[in-house]
Amino acid sequence: MKDNAKKWFDLANQESEYGETEKAIDYYSRAIFLKNDYTSAYYNRAHSYDNLEEYKKAISDYTKVIELKPSDHEAFYNRGLSFRKSGEYHKAIEDYSKAIVLNPEYKDAYHNRGNAYSLLKMYKIAIEDYSMSISLDPAFHLAYYNRGIARDEQKDYKNAISDYSAAIELKSDFAQAYNNRAISYRHLEQLENSITDYNMAIELEPEYQTARDNRKEVIDHRTGIVLSKKGRYYKHLKHLLNKQHKPEDET
Repeated sequence: MKDNAKKWFDLANQESEYGETEKAIDYYSRAIFLKNDYTSAYYNRAHSYDNLEEYKKAISDYTKVIELKPSDHEAFYNRGLSFRKSGEYHKAIEDYSKAIVLNPEYKDAYHNRGNAYSLLKMYKIAIEDYSMSISLDPAFHLAYYNRGIARDEQKDYKNAISDYSAAIELKSDFAQAYNNRAISYRHLEQLENSITDYNMAIELEPEYQTARDNRKEVIDHRTGIVLSKKGRYYKHLKHLLNKQHKPEDET
């Protein structure tokens, strides 16, 4: 029976590699039917359910893995991902935290817990988690990027720019980081820097409509400032000319 379970498991893995997710789930289920403590089958079926966005079923399978292997930090982490995808952010945080207790150097768990805190608008705590993730892996470009977003939300634009710049240095084709840095530059009224970054984001992703729309807003804003300055100048010049041609009183 166990040998048959292994055969179904191997077939399921093969179907999964071919992208036949539903077939894979069927075969994992057959393996589990023959061997109800088949941890790897539960684990892989959970991944397959995740791929189909059937998060409740994925959570159920990860829970079974945790029952069978309570010290499996990966199972807690992946169940946390499923909770986050299903919008259950507090439960996701609980699972990420358990994964961190089991593996204190788990950079991805810190990073994704930070994401969950950000989704709850708890940006200060999120920044702490992103910073911990970065301390564990200084080349983790996504952690810099997401910390930049959290700092943006706190209106800490200078530090947000610093984080986006670090992300770009680590991943030079990171169009989203250019777009977000451009937004921070705009908040600081550094309009030329903002436009330059939008241009770079669009160069990297020509169909990046958000960057195109944002760039247009900044260009329109800059044009408005220029026209406003010109308007004030001409008004002042007219005032000077009128004053210059004003008749003087007789003495």
